[in-house]
Amino acid sequence: MGHFLHLPRRLWCASHWEAIERTCAPHLVSRIWCIGEREAREDAVENGAGVNCTDAGRSGTMAEEDLEGFVAAARAFDPSPGEATMEQARAFNEEIAGAEDLLARKPHELLPIFHLLHVQHKTLAWLYLLEAVAKNASQATYERMLVEKFQTFVGSCCHVQLKANPAKFSYVTRTYTQTMVRIGCARQAILYLQAAVEKARPSEEHLTPQAVDLLQACAVSKCYSYGNRFLSQAVYEVDPGKTGCNASDVLLYFYYGALVLLGEKRFHEAKCLLRQAVGMPATVVSAIVVEAYKKFILVSLISEGVVDSLPKCTPTVVQRQLKGFAMEYIALADAYKRRQTQLLLGEVESHRSLFKKDGNFGLVKQCVSSFYRSNIQRLTKTYLTLSLKDIAKAAELSTEKEAEEYVLRMIDNKDIFAKIDQREGMVHFQEDPDNYGSQASLEKLDGVMRKLKDVVGRIQQTDRNVSLDKNFVSKMLMKDKFGAILEEGGVLDTAAFAQD
Repeated sequence: MGHFLHLPRRLWCASHWEAIERTCAPHLVSRIWCIGEREAREDAVENGAGVNCTDAGRSGTMAEEDLEGFVAAARAFDPSPGEATMEQARAFNEEIAGAEDLLARKPHELLPIFHLLHVQHKTLAWLYLLEAVAKNASQATYERMLVEKFQTFVGSCCHVQLKANPAKFSYVTRTYTQTMVRIGCARQAILYLQAAVEKARPSEEHLTPQAVDLLQACAVSKCYSYGNRFLSQAVYEVDPGKTGCNASDVLLYFYYGALVLLGEKRFHEAKCLLRQAVGMPATVVSAIVVEAYKKFILVSLISEGVVDSLPKCTPTVVQRQLKGFAMEYIALADAYKRRQTQLLLGEVESHRSLFKKDGNFGLVKQCVSSFYRSNIQRLTKTYLTLSLKDIAKAAELSTEKEAEEYVLRMIDNKDIFAKIDQREGMVHFQEDPDNYGSQASLEKLDGVMRKLKDVVGRIQQTDRNVSLDKNFVSKMLMKDKFGAILEEGGVLDTAAFAQD
């Protein structure tokens, strides 16, 4: 054992710590770690690494004792057999809760503690260590440490201990995701975030902050298929107590989910998610809602040709103020509605820099393409046969070749049904050949009806649960008894109501 003590701490690797932990008693391991820390501090003084000598003599020993106490508490937490129960995990979480500030102030002393503690058995202790590193992730050293340790952590951690402090796990995961996005490695983060989602959610029907991080990584890295598989699972439960989810997470779920669907050209479904984000309850207009509304306008134009009205449940404050944040987008939608090509192109050029700054210029260009497609689609309601030259003129396209390309894409997407006579340069429009009486159509209809029946059942169950909730019943009784007084501006005597 002696040869370990003569190594500077900076040269102690994971294998050294594993060997020490196997061969030494627990109290000796903590002591060896303190010796290594003292050597590291002495090396820093010799190299002029900015150590405050005045503070070192006065508080260095106390810091060592505090960190040693954290290590001792973590090692003493040894539930058996197997994983910890929720009661054990919550008790241990309360025991080490006071160490947050200490750990955050000393991230340079945490690496050996990671090596001392087993990930699965000491999940909560690792979570506290990861949070301390995450708080210092703006520095390159701790940024790399966070990425490495989080990826080790998420594959082996105990889900029971995670549920004892879901908010802390949410913070660590969010910081990891932002770090990976910032350094351009969002694609590599997806598999680890998928594991984090599985660890964090009580069931597939629960929304978690880790799911939001996963969708963000999928949208940034353009790996839309991973996000799409997750979006195919319906979410019905939002439980902050169990998942650490907050209002921003709900909005970001809709927003990033829409970005994933837009990447797969599923405009109608993306529009529905953006519409939900705009209609969420709120007392102020958030930046997330503003960005969702801008994209909602553009996606509505692409998918429907008109901007849908906001949901009836949209908060009044949002309805009043939202349009003021998206005047340029509303002007673009107005030009689209007037069916004037030059006016539309003028709005695009006038606000090009803004659209690019918002990251929406790609959607704006798709709006212009949608405008030309809608011009061609309107011709099918009037003509059975039309030349490519006439289509180009009516749709205000530059050449017959461009008109032919638009028609071919629309036929491929089943926006129209037609045949092109290349020799004559004519387009013959046709009716939809599907009468929706096939077996495939009936199976699709049956699937939709089953989903609708399930949703109706859930709505009815939620309505029953709310109607039996004590807080809801109390509020409704107060409204019935004192509603007239409150409407007239009177003051409610809550003490008298309580006695009653």
